[in-house]
Amino acid sequence: AFPLMVALPQLQTTHLHYEGFIQVLGQSYRLAVVWPTAQSTLHNAQLRGCPGLQQLLRSSGTLVQERLDQSPDLPTFLRELKDILERLLRDRKQDNVSVIPATFYSRLVSELDAVGWEHLAYVNDALTVIHLRMIDGANREHVVQVQLPGDYPTAPPVCTADLPQPLQLRWTPKTSTLVELMRQYTELIASFQMFWNVMDDIDANCWVLEPERPYRGATMRRIALRSHCSIQIEVSPYSPRTPPECRLMGGDAVAGPLRDKLAQSMHTWDEKETTRQNLERILEFQFPSPKTTAREDLSMDCGICYTFRLPTTTTATTTTTTHPLTTTTTTATT
Repeated sequence: AFPLMVALPQLQTTHLHYEGFIQVLGQSYRLAVVWPTAQSTLHNAQLRGCPGLQQLLRSSGTLVQERLDQSPDLPTFLRELKDILERLLRDRKQDNVSVIPATFYSRLVSELDAVGWEHLAYVNDALTVIHLRMIDGANREHVVQVQLPGDYPTAPPVCTADLPQPLQLRWTPKTSTLVELMRQYTELIASFQMFWNVMDDIDANCWVLEPERPYRGATMRRIALRSHCSIQIEVSPYSPRTPPECRLMGGDAVAGPLRDKLAQSMHTWDEKETTRQNLERILEFQFPSPKTTAREDLSMDCGICYTFRLPTTTTATTTTTTHPLTTTTTTATT
């Protein structure tokens, strides 16, 4: 079942406090997530848990905290946490009940020969976790983390990759290999080339406020437009040239005219242009960027509440970033 999280009454108005349970492979763990109300992401949020959960978290190193910092909302983080905990529990059970046979290692070496050792970015001491790297046509590096069970290849590997969608591996027991894994990974990478071109264009030519450290799986960008005004967009990774969902943030004096232009001209969206080019044309000005504008020249705290990030309302299934008096959402179809 998906984690059940409940918002507790705030003891302090500066933080949101969610507590609940997460069920992983038949075991339940109590956890809590606390973060400042001024943040719309979970960067620097605190994760607390029962002793059993804490033990699992320690065995994951910095991975869980990194996912927490990068997650745009609580439901996204909880899904990633559940996946990580499932892998950790499977590894623990495997270590307790089985001894990896010598044929496992000889087969792994043979498969890495076939894949190409230049693609191997990391391997752990037990040779049960490997990272495979590839470079796409735009010279972007992609890494898939592969966990190999003791009865591999009868049991499929568990794959984790920074993608807009999970890598759902198609695996034939005993006959599939790492070559097949890399083929499927490469095909998935190829399908998102246009999406990453669009997002890279935004990252290179705009002041991106959120996420602070954009990653390949992120489909949202919050872009600075003017002092006390920004736009948050959600780009479809499957049709990145179509109009994104847009949310203007700022006071009416600044955001109002831009809101009107969006409403009046979104129908002119041209799929031959990038998302940035379309938005600049519709809003009728070039967006500030690190190339043209210093960060200190942009005052990005909200003109009403004077916070850099707007509050986030989170439930177990949805996350909404809003300011009652200063936001608007525009969706268009072509």
